[in-house]
Amino acid sequence: MKDRKEKIKEYINKEGQIVIEFQDIFTYMEHNIFINLFKKHPPKQRYLIDLRKVNKIDSAALGMLLLLREHNNGKDNSDIAIMISSNLKSTFDNANFIKLFDVSGG
Repeated sequence: MKDRKEKIKEYINKEGQIVIEFQDIFTYMEHNIFINLFKKHPPKQRYLIDLRKVNKIDSAALGMLLLLREHNNGKDNSDIAIMISSNLKSTFDNANFIKLFDVSGG
């Protein structure tokens, strides 16, 4: 788990967004890490989920993004921005996440 935790960074950017940045993979194995990162913040925050360096994502990871949206009391997709790589674009398109989140890249 230590190796996985080292591949996930969290910080506040100059725009005041909570940035959670992943490298390599975002799968069920990151569940506890990801949930703990966003649950330590109160709802109604602005998030930037950076998946530009991710080359593998599974359905559990997509579900975790929905949990983040639910935690954030979000119906407005602009509160959670997700930056994706080109290899994730079809996954996000097929899951219709473009309508649920502010997705860019790909």
